[in-house]
Amino acid sequence: MKILIALMFMVACSTPKVQQKPWPSNSVTYSFGANFGSFDGISSGQAKEAFRKAAKVWSNAGGLELVEANKGQIVIVKADLVGRVAGRGHYPVNGGQIYMDSSRVWTVQLFCKVALHEFGHAIGLVHADSASSIMYYKAGKVSKPSRYDLERLRRLYK
Repeated sequence: MKILIALMFMVACSTPKVQQKPWPSNSVTYSFGANFGSFDGISSGQAKEAFRKAAKVWSNAGGLELVEANKGQIVIVKADLVGRVAGRGHYPVNGGQIYMDSSRVWTVQLFCKVALHEFGHAIGLVHADSASSIMYYKAGKVSKPSRYDLERLRRLYK
């Protein structure tokens, strides 16, 4: 258990921190790619539910509605990511694609945190400098957006 907890704090995101523009509409669709399924440690249903919950969290923050669709603007896929990178979310200007690492052993808790973080990138949020933010570049104890994250989202989608 101690090893798993230590690994959680070493998980990182490789999305660059550059100012972003939001999606042109406040209603954005997302979908799961054809290769999205189970991951080592969690089922396909658990993985999809993590993203559905993440979409609900960001939608409830105000100013943005994330809607699941058959073919979304944001597409969530599995990929073999290098090193400690658990996920990678592309900003809206780059298509909003989300990649989740298929080569690691996941826990539901860690997958949910990374899903929420990478969804943040896909809707235009950059990394935060504070470890108390879900948008911090490393996974830690935080499992929900901070006030700072929510304020940045509201500024993007006012």
